[in-house]
Amino acid sequence: MRHLFFYTMILSTVVYAITTTDYSSARKQSETTVADSKPRDNIDSFCIEIDGFMYTRLGAECKKGNLGKVEKLISQGADSEYAQTDEILIYDALKVAIENNHLHIVKYLVDNNKADIEKPCTENLLTPLGVACRVGNEKIVDYLLIKGANPDGLYDSNTEYKEIPLLIAIDNDNIKIAERLLKAGASLELTDEKGNTIRSLIAQKKGGKWDNLNDIIQ
Repeated sequence: MRHLFFYTMILSTVVYAITTTDYSSARKQSETTVADSKPRDNIDSFCIEIDGFMYTRLGAECKKGNLGKVEKLISQGADSEYAQTDEILIYDALKVAIENNHLHIVKYLVDNNKADIEKPCTENLLTPLGVACRVGNEKIVDYLLIKGANPDGLYDSNTEYKEIPLLIAIDNDNIKIAERLLKAGASLELTDEKGNTIRSLIAQKKGGKWDNLNDIIQ
């Protein structure tokens, strides 16, 4: 009888120990899960809304053109790949700086190896040079070409839209940028979505400022 009582006490102690351990383990796991689910103050978080887009702190300063704060954020570990999002794609700091016409930010990012001038910004392979052509910034176009940007961009016949820098310049009726791209070696034989060559598109622009360019390419 005493033996039975002794074994019962041992069994009760073991069960209590196991139960206590399991409860502590479960509680600890629950606390970890809750902590992990809380939003963190990440330097690369998209936490600033401007004109319908979300920006990281770095992206917002690139948009404003604040070089001092851009330098500080990058020195603190901000990733230049994360600057802006439309909730579908994530855009880098270089794209934001170009589309807001901040040459000094562009130079800082490129000269300090914080940006790739050939990295496409969109699924249709729009390059930083294409972005500069789109906003019509001749100085940024010149700078990117000097740094070795491909004047043809990243042409792919399979993309839905053709984000070719020279095509963008033609569509925007920007002959000065078109001339710069041609001098840099841009091809006249690439085609738009309808299969028209760039040469033929320029030829269609009769009269006025485009006549001199037509004389050059013929």
